[in-house]
Amino acid sequence: AVVQHFLLRFVLGRHTFYKDINRLLSGELFLWNDGDITTRVLRDYRPDPDGPSFDRADAHAIGRLYEEIKSVMGAYISDVEETGYDFGNMISGGVDSTITQLAINEYVPLPEQRKTFSYVMQTPEFDFEVEYVREASQLLNTAHTFFTITSEAYPDLLAETIETIGYPTPNEAYACKLGLAKFIEENFPN
Repeated sequence: AVVQHFLLRFVLGRHTFYKDINRLLSGELFLWNDGDITTRVLRDYRPDPDGPSFDRADAHAIGRLYEEIKSVMGAYISDVEETGYDFGNMISGGVDSTITQLAINEYVPLPEQRKTFSYVMQTPEFDFEVEYVREASQLLNTAHTFFTITSEAYPDLLAETIETIGYPTPNEAYACKLGLAKFIEENFPN
């Protein structure tokens, strides 16, 4: 699990960070009857062959979707600004965070006000992720901050995360996001 964590940033399949504790996969049901434990698949990701089908997205549908995303981001930004606090976006260089930042950019005109953040696992296998984020933040014209998590600091952060949320984490992101949140709280007061 530790090797998978540092290579992939998560543990594969049923495995967890804990010996003899496994996770349910998507669509599985856990049954406990008089001490007998069974699992069964209720549903999977395959579409129902008799269900409705949809045409591929066209330019009009994608444009409408983006307008909806912008509307939601505008309402969110307005709500945050009313509190007097600042905000930022955690970006990975992937599609979701990039689209979110594009919508934010519509409402935040100055690049220095476009704050983006990401965490970095201090391993060579994570370097390509850093480059994705660096390139995305440059293209999105944001003021980006990296927070580095060392392999020495991670176990304590993981223990704090489990204590905070009250259950074992399914992947490294929970502990890394807590570390990033603490970093932002300490270094960006608003």
